[in-house]
Amino acid sequence: MEKRLFVGIGIENRQVLETNVAAIKKLFLEPTIKWTPTENMHVTLKFLGDTEESHIHSIELALESAAQFSSAFELKIKDFGVFPNAKMPRVVYAGVNKTDELKGLHQAIDQLLKTVGYKAEKQAYVPHVTVGRAKFVTNAKKLEQILISQAFETAPFTVEYFSLYESILTPKATVYNELQRFYLV
Repeated sequence: MEKRLFVGIGIENRQVLETNVAAIKKLFLEPTIKWTPTENMHVTLKFLGDTEESHIHSIELALESAAQFSSAFELKIKDFGVFPNAKMPRVVYAGVNKTDELKGLHQAIDQLLKTVGYKAEKQAYVPHVTVGRAKFVTNAKKLEQILISQAFETAPFTVEYFSLYESILTPKATVYNELQRFYLV
């Protein structure tokens, strides 16, 4: 049996982010954006996709090793943006400052997961928190203006661990189940 997995950093204090996302929702009423429930907001370190349950133990061992390469560090969440671009937004995100520690943790995870069969990322790592997804947006310019008007920055928060999550797709929503935490040294 397979599980849909990813590695991420949970966000403990989501209040500032939640307040700013709520402001965007009030200003941009287009129903084509599916907003991420606050409890699902996280910083993705690596998406693993559908994974055989028999491989999970080797993934956990690789992630445990990756945790030993990094110590606790601070992150800030700041401002909003879209992927792939402002004319064709598919993902609305909150930016995350790309610290050397975060970059190092991402690289360690990427390299150690290569040893258990996962390909290294080809694209540059852009740390972010997905706050909404859309198949299309009819007024992309308005969305862009609203996102710019909602500039914000959280206080720094300490990242002491990252987690392996299972993503369970249901008809109503996606549910994230934390399988294991990996504490940084």
